[in-house]
Amino acid sequence: MFLKEKVILNTLGDVNIKYIIGHDIFSYMKMLIKYFFFIIIILFSYRFINDYFVIDLSFVFGSIGLLIYGMYIVSFLDIYLDSVVLTDKGIYIYVRDGFLDQNTEYISWNSIQSVYDEQNGILDLVFNKGNIKIKRQDEIYIFNNVDKPGDVTNKIISIKDDILTKNAQEEQEEEEENPNNFDTLVETLGEVISQHVSKKK
Repeated sequence: MFLKEKVILNTLGDVNIKYIIGHDIFSYMKMLIKYFFFIIIILFSYRFINDYFVIDLSFVFGSIGLLIYGMYIVSFLDIYLDSVVLTDKGIYIYVRDGFLDQNTEYISWNSIQSVYDEQNGILDLVFNKGNIKIKRQDEIYIFNNVDKPGDVTNKIISIKDDILTKNAQEEQEEEEENPNNFDTLVETLGEVISQHVSKKK
């Protein structure tokens, strides 16, 4: 089991995970480029100070480097753990923000009105990436930067239809196994009323 699944199961509890949707590779690339430039700036600053000033700032720049590395790890986990989790009970949108903050939104299968995707700009079309939107009543939940958003949308709809169909079949089977529940209730009420009328007479 991957780290992502362990963290999600630890947060959500006893659920049967059908599918997990994460961010596309470009989300990681943008983060890597950002921290790469940070490291380059730090290295050039360190070389410049060493060449022109008689000051040993190795400890200072080493500490800054460790801080940037720690920020990189947190940013990586933020992207890696962000997920749309499809379960037997519904959809959970799990989002991390920083080292300690996290937010989980639950949407039941019955309450979902529509699922659709959007692609904004030429890059989204060329690299087949985009956003997923899930509508529930007046609320729209957005999960950005997904690889192959059209396929993901179809996957969500397919799992939703399968689960709702299965639930409907189970309810129908349960009704067929207990067809006399309503009749029994009516008969019992009829007997109670008859006894009550008899006592009054």
